Amino acid sequence: MIDGSIVTLNVVFNEIKKGNDALVDWADNLRINHIDHRNADIVASYRTVMQYIFDNPMYLEGAHHSWANLDVADPWIVAAAHARKYTVISFEEAGKTAKGNKTKKVKIPDVCMGLGVRFISPFEMLDRLEFCFKS
Repeated sequence: MIDGSIVTLNVVFNEIKKGNDALVDWADNLRINHIDHRNADIVASYRTVMQYIFDNPMYLEGAHHSWANLDVADPWIVAAAHARKYTVISFEEAGKTAKGNKTKKVKIPDVCMGLGVRFISPFEMLDRLEFCFKS
């Protein structure tokens, strides 16, 4: 999210499309911009994200493997936000690294915090956009 606009990455959309449920139909009907994760600025930030995970002493050996698959959306989400100063929106909560414990599970909020990327929950997004549900 930037300036009230919502964007997503093509790799996120591709991950959603692997399912066979109502989420696929919902995603097909969204009118939001899909950004190509292969843009040079995002690829450069992807390297930064992966290096951060690899070098971070809070992650146990091999933690980066879960994010090293190029089809996994999580590192690309953080990379795009890092490259373009976007805010990441996710229900995911910080993991054990936020409490000083070593872990093999890489979480989006932890990497965002480590790289100075803004991160909020969908509820915070709705609040900031002054979204109202109508009956």
